[in-house]
Amino acid sequence: MKKTARLDKIFLKMGSVTEEQIARALARQKAYGGRLGENLVELGIITEKQLLMALSEQFRIPTATPGEGDVAVEILERLPEGVVLEDLVLPLAWDEGKKILTLAVADPGAQAAMIRAKEAMAAEKVRVVLASDRVIADLGLRLLSGKGTAYDGPRIELPELFEREEPEGPTAEEPEEEPERRVLMVSRGAPFKNFLPPVFLREGIHLSVTAMASEAAEEMKAMELDGILLARDMAEEFSEWVSTGVVPEPQVDVTVFPSVSEGLLGNPVSYESMVRSLRASVQALADFRCAHFGYCPPYGLIVYDLDALAKLHRVSRVARDGLHLTAHLLLPTECEYSPDPVGSAEPFQAFSSSLELATRIRFPWRLDAVLDACHALFSGRATPDSRGKWAREVHLGAQLLAVVWYRHNHVPVDSDNEEEAMITLRSNLRDKAGKLATLDVIEAYLGWIQERGGAASAAGPRQVLLVGKERISRALSQELSRLGCQVLETSDLPDAQTLIERSPPGAIVIDHADFPEEVGHFVRLVRLEGSVPLYVLTDSTDPTLVLNLLDIGANDVFGPTHEFDLMAARLNHAIRNQARLGMNGRAKTGQFSATLEVFSFLDLVQTLGNGFKSVRIDLSREGGEQATLFMQKGRLVHAEAGETSGAEAVYRIIAWEDDGEFTVHQEDDFPESTIQESNESLLMEGCRLLDEGRR
Repeated sequence: MKKTARLDKIFLKMGSVTEEQIARALARQKAYGGRLGENLVELGIITEKQLLMALSEQFRIPTATPGEGDVAVEILERLPEGVVLEDLVLPLAWDEGKKILTLAVADPGAQAAMIRAKEAMAAEKVRVVLASDRVIADLGLRLLSGKGTAYDGPRIELPELFEREEPEGPTAEEPEEEPERRVLMVSRGAPFKNFLPPVFLREGIHLSVTAMASEAAEEMKAMELDGILLARDMAEEFSEWVSTGVVPEPQVDVTVFPSVSEGLLGNPVSYESMVRSLRASVQALADFRCAHFGYCPPYGLIVYDLDALAKLHRVSRVARDGLHLTAHLLLPTECEYSPDPVGSAEPFQAFSSSLELATRIRFPWRLDAVLDACHALFSGRATPDSRGKWAREVHLGAQLLAVVWYRHNHVPVDSDNEEEAMITLRSNLRDKAGKLATLDVIEAYLGWIQERGGAASAAGPRQVLLVGKERISRALSQELSRLGCQVLETSDLPDAQTLIERSPPGAIVIDHADFPEEVGHFVRLVRLEGSVPLYVLTDSTDPTLVLNLLDIGANDVFGPTHEFDLMAARLNHAIRNQARLGMNGRAKTGQFSATLEVFSFLDLVQTLGNGFKSVRIDLSREGGEQATLFMQKGRLVHAEAGETSGAEAVYRIIAWEDDGEFTVHQEDDFPESTIQESNESLLMEGCRLLDEGRR
């Protein structure tokens, strides 16, 4: 199967990993083998679900989570030995009439296994969906041998202290690489110095262990550290070293640990999992409060900028997560782009309740202190140059929050003119230097915005059209609004088509449950209109439905289980990509391709005719036969098929039936007309000739 991009590039584009994490996984892959995705999962950097999503993007294959009832059990015994349990290939469906075999695979690169399965069934065509290797192995083991399912409950991940030995020294061809991540451990535990560094080194991390201030200072000055591990019994001593200047102030996260055993046994769930859960809870709370006040700020854009700025200023990991939570606790005044709140006694709505919520959350980093400092900056009770009662990192975090919040809620920009938008943004933000943040913080923010694409890159009418009834609106409206998208809603398909023709949105989502019979036709119509990304929400787990929708032009199909925050993020990403391809994210009429098996020639001509389209249609079939048709304002005016032209060429194409494929191109230049008959007459006569030829 053809890859669309390298897997590491896809992970980076999805935002699932960082460059540093990719480097760790590659180092582990070099030492122990395996594929990149497997190593990322083993290191706990990504989940199996994220791996499947990336592979789906890389190979353009849909994903599925098959259950026992989805497996074609009668086919299992007919497959060659080892295909299911060793190669992790599972049969889901077998169409005896069309000789089509549908397989779930864990590895799209398992071509040999798929070919063996195809040959065993004498299949003419194989359709493939991606599924978790654990799911396939579990189902295969249970259905083939009758054994019980593997344990699928909560797991406590322990470090691989006693895995295989390190490979021997570097070969002449591949010199040993220095680990890219460096960590300092401050502890009196003498065994740590001999025992832990080799373990960390095998995972791509250089660990230095010391209990002496001079050695710690030397390490902190000599190396650019990625983190500091501090034993709890040395926490006070280390703080004294910093306060007296014996060691420099840390510019990285300092993690205090009690002991190795307590660190492992006392954390049955990872920090990342807990923070994700807390974020989801606070986001849900923000949705509820926004619904009450009638306006939802672009929280997604705000926290995206906050995270980037916090990393730029080397803010600790816990503080970055705290800023994410704090942003969702704020509510803007009145409406979008409301009057300047700087200097106002009440720059935020319902601030007292926000402050109470921040206190009750009891996050390890003082959320209430950040909110208080941010409010003081807006109201003029404090300045960026005077830290006052707040800790350094809290004061810095409040400045970052204040300037990013101000930018996204109170500075409208012209998305049609990038130069003017950037001038407006610079002027507005620099005017707040010394009020909301220091000039250094504001200039760093402006520089980052410029590098990222300018002020208009995240502005403008990023519209998403939701087609369906109450469910799709309830599920996606708030999530998309949080990401700064404008949501249009309709439960009427003709109305949706009118909206698309009048002003193409950035993306379209249609709920299959509300229009089970009309979705296919709607997808075809939209695809002929242009290149607007189109997604289908469905409750079905039938892989055939998913494949058919993808075949006729859907960009993706969102099946169960529905993770609406992830859907919204993918829609937002699609709109951003569309904006990079065309000004203001507008979809441009381009071309559409499909097979005659899923989009018949008769349907194609009728659809283009009803839409009064001016296009060129290039067709081909197995054996190298090709044809070209021209339609001007919805009427067939010229056709060529081999040595024939005009109406005879159209009849010849109709005789292809479902054997072939086509591509529709927008066209402005037409040859001399060779067809005088109407579309209806041509199609009726072609079908009559086809029927006679069958007798």
